Amino acid sequence: MAEKVIETIKDAIYARGVSLKWLAEQSNIPQSRMIDFTVKLSKTYEFEGARISEIDLSGLENLTAEDVIKAQQSLTIQQYVTAQPETDPKYCLLMAAYATQLPSEFFYKLSAKDTSKLKLRVSSYFFDSETED
Repeated sequence: MAEKVIETIKDAIYARGVSLKWLAEQSNIPQSRMIDFTVKLSKTYEFEGARISEIDLSGLENLTAEDVIKAQQSLTIQQYVTAQPETDPKYCLLMAAYATQLPSEFFYKLSAKDTSKLKLRVSSYFFDSETED
């Protein structure tokens, strides 16, 4: 029960756009400890013989400018244009694929609900990273 309440609070924080930096300052907890990289999916997905019920996005910490450029190039080749990629579902799913080493095809099969959860988490990560001093 407590775990469900905590997950609901985290989702509300991400949905409202509260900066983890601000939250860390208010609570005296280092921002790096506040980021929850695990996204629990609404159901278990079967993919290439594996059962996947959550996504670990901790690999976002290891992405480089090269990965960002590669994602932009991939979208350009597909003639997909977005004004702000960090808030775009397709871009966020592509970055999640890079971060997890899972093929983008897996992410494109997710439900709309799970897509939104992942997009919010990836977007929040990028925007919180931009606000660090």
